[in-house]
Order: sequence, then C-alpha cells, then structure tokens
Amino acid sequence: MTTNRYAFDDKVALVTGGGSGIGQAVARAFLDNGAKVAVVGRRKERLDATLAEAGDRGLAVQADVADPAHATRIVDDVVAHFGRLDFTETTAPMSDDAAVLDAFANRIALGRPGEPEDIAPAVLFLASDDARYVTGAFLAVDGGTTASTGQPHL
Repeated sequence: MTTNRYAFDDKVALVTGGGSGIGQAVARAFLDNGAKVAVVGRRKERLDATLAEAGDRGLAVQADVADPAHATRIVDDVVAHFGRLDFTETTAPMSDDAAVLDAFANRIALGRPGEPEDIAPAVLFLASDDARYVTGAFLAVDGGTTASTGQPHL
C-alpha cells in the first residue's frame, strides 16, 4: 500500500513482470489506487496470485515480453479486455546472488537494497496527474546511490 492516494479509477495499467518483485508491488499499488491492471509474465500461477483480490479489475496475460510477436498480442489482449490502455510499466529481474547484493548494499547511502515497495510509489507518482509536467527526467529511486561517492561504508 502506498502512503499517497492517486485517482486511477478510470485508468488501465499494463505491468510486465507482474508475478513477483517490483512488478508485483507496482501492480498491487495500482490496484490499491483504483486502476484496472493487466499483469504479464511467464508463470500464470504467479500472475493469478498477484491479482487474487482484483476481481474484474485484473487480467493475467501469460507471455514472454522478450518475444516481439508476444508484445503486439499483449497490448491487443489488454485493449480487447479493458477497452483502453493508459500506462505501461516494465520491470527487469535483478540479481539474487547474495554476495553481489551484499557488496552493492555496502555502497548504498541508505545502507540497504531497495524493496519492491520502495519503487512502486515512484511509479504511481510518475503515472499520476501530479507528474503531468514531468517529462524527459531521470528519477533515481536508488537509496541515494547516485548521490554518493560509491565508496563502501566504513
């Protein structure tokens, strides 16, 4: 659940990687804020779990977004089901190697890797009317990493 409330009641979001991690957190945040949400991924059971409480506001689309033929079908399926598409959010998996994450976390200003729930509010803000004049900007949601020297914490 996000702290701020956004008015997405008449909006449709398409979230790739919606079966886990950041994609799942973003999909649930859009749902919590009233949007209709289509989640895309390769594992149907994970997509269904993300949408467990969505009712008719959710659509699970099993597909591989790396396959160009699937991309057109995904958008067509969403528009056919909901009648429109307002937002797309694409996530990519990150390393789950503990040694890599520990080394990286030691260079993050906040001292910990971000959680999917840390990313979702930024996505909702950028999709909201509050960001209507934000364009071509880079929003670093990285715990201060880009503002740090990159040196390990002592």
